Amino acid sequence: MATKLVRALAVAVLAATALVGLNAVPASAATPVCNTGAVLTQTWPSLTLKWLLPSAGTNFNCLLYEGIYDSPAVAILQAHLNDCYNQNIPEDGDFGPATKRAMSNAQTWEREARGRNIRTDGIWGGESLFNLHLAAFNFGNACIRIDGTAGGRPR
Repeated sequence: MATKLVRALAVAVLAATALVGLNAVPASAATPVCNTGAVLTQTWPSLTLKWLLPSAGTNFNCLLYEGIYDSPAVAILQAHLNDCYNQNIPEDGDFGPATKRAMSNAQTWEREARGRNIRTDGIWGGESLFNLHLAAFNFGNACIRIDGTAGGRPR
């Protein structure tokens, strides 16, 4: 009787472990989806720059990708892609094929023309935040990376 109980318990534990494994969240899913915008301020001795950027609350380490719709964070990204990479896409908050293509264009430009270490995946995330030129709103919407490097795609 005890042997049957131990076997049944072992089977139950193995089954529960298998179910937990099936529902495991991939490590990349720990990065939240951007759902709003927040101001990032960078200050150097002679200059302070401010950008309105996609964020998850005040967390700038967030993702935007195709299939997100009616999002203020996507509209912010679309404005940066238009202002700094001349992409001419609607700023409607919908991350559809046009926004993905515009994002890929910006990533390709930074990698090929500027030698930046960035993947061309059409996704906004940490690599894009640190490698793309973004419009600094307190500096005439000049396209500047958050490390202070000016540039962007020529118009």
